[in-house]
Amino acid sequence: MPFDRLHAKWMEDEEYARAWAEEDPIGRVAVNIIRFRNEAGLTQEELAQHMGKKQSWISRVEAGEENVTLRTLGHFAHALAKDPSEFLAPVEQESTVTS
Repeated sequence: MPFDRLHAKWMEDEEYARAWAEEDPIGRVAVNIIRFRNEAGLTQEELAQHMGKKQSWISRVEAGEENVTLRTLGHFAHALAKDPSEFLAPVEQESTVTS
């Protein structure tokens, strides 16, 4: 199985996702996007529609396979009603990170 598919599967494990996010800023952003999307009650498809993107792209971002620009982070912030800085915040122990 290719690493990207294994990594996506491992990201379903809360402990793995949290550890990955603590070590990798892209991972931290990815986990926070998942958390904020879940808090907003949105599916990947709904978030993609809000942002004018495809669901598959949202999935890749949430898996840490896409490196988002600051501009794109601003689009996520707008779509999820968050401040862009919140996406770089440490991942909280009790946060839900399942996609």
